[in-house]
Amino acid sequence: MSKMTRICPRSRLATGAQRPPAAALAAWGILLTIFLLTGCRSAGPGETLVYAPTSAPLATSCPTEVAGPLRSPAVAGAYYPGDPDELRQVVDGYLEDLAPTEGRPLALIVPHAGYVYSAPVAAHAYAELLGQQYDAVVLIGPNHQARGLTAVAVYAEGAWETPLGAVPVDTELAQAILRANPAFVDDPELHAQEHSLEVQLPFLQRVLPGTPIVPIMIGRPTPENVQALSEALLQVLPGRDALLIASSDLSHYPPYEQAVQVDGTLLEAIETLDSEAFRQAIAEAMAQEVPNLVTPCCGEGSIAVLLEAGPGLGVDRVRVLRYANSGDVPQGDRSQVVGYAAVKFWRDGSSVPTDHSPSPTVFEEENMIEQGPLTETERVELLELARQTIAAYLQRREVLPYQTDNPHLLREGGIFVTLNLEGMLRGCIGYITSEDPLYQTVQRAAVAAATQDPRFPPLTLQELPSVTIEISILSPMQLVEDVEEIEVGKHGLLIKRGMYQGLLLPQVAPEQGWDREQFLVGICRKAGLPADAWSDPETRLYAFTAEVFGEGE
Repeated sequence: MSKMTRICPRSRLATGAQRPPAAALAAWGILLTIFLLTGCRSAGPGETLVYAPTSAPLATSCPTEVAGPLRSPAVAGAYYPGDPDELRQVVDGYLEDLAPTEGRPLALIVPHAGYVYSAPVAAHAYAELLGQQYDAVVLIGPNHQARGLTAVAVYAEGAWETPLGAVPVDTELAQAILRANPAFVDDPELHAQEHSLEVQLPFLQRVLPGTPIVPIMIGRPTPENVQALSEALLQVLPGRDALLIASSDLSHYPPYEQAVQVDGTLLEAIETLDSEAFRQAIAEAMAQEVPNLVTPCCGEGSIAVLLEAGPGLGVDRVRVLRYANSGDVPQGDRSQVVGYAAVKFWRDGSSVPTDHSPSPTVFEEENMIEQGPLTETERVELLELARQTIAAYLQRREVLPYQTDNPHLLREGGIFVTLNLEGMLRGCIGYITSEDPLYQTVQRAAVAAATQDPRFPPLTLQELPSVTIEISILSPMQLVEDVEEIEVGKHGLLIKRGMYQGLLLPQVAPEQGWDREQFLVGICRKAGLPADAWSDPETRLYAFTAEVFGEGE
């Protein structure tokens, strides 16, 4: 055990330093952009909780005494702000208004690039931890900086520092992992410059303050290393309440369109929870000779460990929470991008479907007949619940408590809530499917439509009295085999190709005066796809019906 230390790192910027020449600044800017957007070295061959920032003062950058080495931040001021107040505001801003989905996370996949590129995606993973507590967080990341490291390196004691303070290492857990395999390496210096785990810490400090970590770096993502670490975690973690986080970006440097396709295929493989399918997807991506594709996944080993160890630790569900790439931000260059995804692993006791797309089925006329449409009283009740929920959220940033024993309002189903202000759309968000009771899904969709529709600024309390609310209850989806079966005014459409997805409700086509062909073009444009993408064999098109009702009807 190392002796206790107390360290305050010096500022990275010396006062009075000579300004670099313009050419040097330009070169540094190019290199910094590459590092920030990739997070990797440049190419070489239920109750809804919403994030509310704590008002507690930040820890200083000089931590209290810790047992063992103190790792100073390597990329503060580059990948993320070096000033503690600014860093707190930035992280809180990314988390603002995000809410966890159903299911307590057992593991997450989170990107690790510069915050301007990847933090909007990463925040969707960390929002899943709101209201949760864990004994420890095991961070698993790739090796970009430690030359010569081929094995698994575990940081076994001490603490990691960020501008928000020091995060302690769970020494007992780290030592147990080291004992599980004598080939694992214990050398703090190997972690000194690696950013893939460091960039996760400010988010953890805001959503799981005080929770200790075990940083683990995989030198090379060989099958032997993946198996060794997976077996060690399966040996050590049962009986411990630990969260696993795999740090990884996705495709590196292909053009935007190709990146979306490569990343979509890889994420579909991850959703199967099959490590062999994941490896095969990587191999197939590299065999396709995608322009400028260096790797489909820089944290291949980290993700493979989750896929191999996860089921043994209780994981049986996977969900992609958010996908984007560096071309989706103003600073990005769409000619060469890096992909980012936030993925959640959890347990609900059921098996994992191999495809999370809507299942081909018939329109559920029988279900509507069996349960019956909502009565006028039930419709009014849901509309009033949506309005009161929005008001409570805008006033107090909390979801209105509500309970019912009405079986019509307890059934599951997809929901969209549409807000209109003076006859113009003011927000529309919903859920294609939901395992929550109908009334809870209405509440979540109402808050999201009011505050999270990226097309509009958040609704204000002053606007709410002038807003009219419309609710659409969706039927299950039917795979469209023949577009001639689509009836304008009766059917809504969902389109999926790769990671592109778009949905238009049944009422949209009549409102726009569209015929069937215009409806097909409209759904393609809604998803950001070419106008004729609906006819592409790789595109999946689904139809559905909806029970639609609104205020004032």
